[in-house]
Amino acid sequence: MIEYNFDKKTVRQTLTTIGTYELDGNFEVVLTKLNEKLLEYVRCYKLDERKITEGNYRGGGYCDGTKEKSVRFDSFDLEYTDYGEYDSSPVIKIWGNRKMLPEEIQAMELKKQEEKTSKEQRDKSDFERLKKQYGWS
Repeated sequence: MIEYNFDKKTVRQTLTTIGTYELDGNFEVVLTKLNEKLLEYVRCYKLDERKITEGNYRGGGYCDGTKEKSVRFDSFDLEYTDYGEYDSSPVIKIWGNRKMLPEEIQAMELKKQEEKTSKEQRDKSDFERLKKQYGWS
């Protein structure tokens, strides 16, 4: 799943989910397993730029229409949810956080401009229809 914050120009993306059934044992064992998994993603996506595809995630793709990006994440979060994406068992999600890439910002600005132009065209069309309907000149 990919979440864009267009105001802050940041991206939050799910890297993996860990089923709670994988986290059996006492607190120290569970914490160790979580840290190992988190470190794996820190090594993969913070130290090096790696390709990541949107196709693995529910909720749509990248805002510029691409299916794959080479990115480096700035920080990582763990989030517990009471339900998984594909079943009802609890999961822990590992999220990567990064700044939007220039092409994503450009695509966002282009989309805003297209929406503005489209709205202006609809408004103009509605106004012309009303002029014709009520005989305004």
